[in-house]
Amino acid sequence: MEQKPLQPLRPTPRSAPAQGSEVAIDISTLGRGTISPSLNTPKERILLAGDTNSGKSYAYMQIARRLKDRGKRMWVIDTDDTAPTFLAPGYEFEDLYFENGGNVYPFYAPDWPTLVKAANYVVQHGAEGDWVVIDLASSAYALAQQYIADLKGLNLNDEVARRLGALPGQKKQGFGAFDADTWALVTRT
Repeated sequence: MEQKPLQPLRPTPRSAPAQGSEVAIDISTLGRGTISPSLNTPKERILLAGDTNSGKSYAYMQIARRLKDRGKRMWVIDTDDTAPTFLAPGYEFEDLYFENGGNVYPFYAPDWPTLVKAANYVVQHGAEGDWVVIDLASSAYALAQQYIADLKGLNLNDEVARRLGALPGQKKQGFGAFDADTWALVTRT
């Protein structure tokens, strides 16, 4: 069987979509402009894991001290309010707190909207060579789950129990608190 040569894609002309309908994507415009091979600046990523009170937060405060000597900042998104036990008056790293002339900028983020605001602030004000710490990353994921549950009017704990079949008369419906569509929303969030 003889193969025909490949033909370039030619988008079909479309009229503008009606308001409220899906937007048509014209693939002929994707990829326009110039691009050339390049490398981004290498970034260091550290996942520091350990048991409660094993020294994870202490370790990043020690890193912050070294960064201060180099004129670099450390932005801390603190989901469990740990920063005060290191930076408050009378504590070991109080000199690193930005209001004391230090280089550590903590953001207490007890919920998802606050975490997002803190992350946006860091993106807008951070500079090359600064460090960003999320203490605790697992809590950030839990906050995203709670945020979506609240948006959907669900009680997260009740949903876990219901879906796992833990309540009398309930059939097991799968792992975790949500159906697949809601998990996709949590992941995107």
